[in-house]
Amino acid sequence: MKTVLVRYIDLPSTVNAATVIDEDGNYNVYINIKLSYYEQSRALKHEVYHIRHDHLDGEKSLEICEQEAGDYAKPQWR
Repeated sequence: MKTVLVRYIDLPSTVNAATVIDEDGNYNVYINIKLSYYEQSRALKHEVYHIRHDHLDGEKSLEICEQEAGDYAKPQWR
């Protein structure tokens, strides 16, 4: 089972979130504290999509991974 650690930290305004795999194989998700609660929730959903779909293994292009995760994290009430 994958361990996911979520941390809310001060990131540059251009970065909503980032995920890093540590030396123990844990996924460390960093969410920007400057975002609203709603934006933080979307950013977390986006990062979890990357983890669940093995986007961090580098087999797919960054553009495709970001498009897939972005589409998944879009609001559903349109």
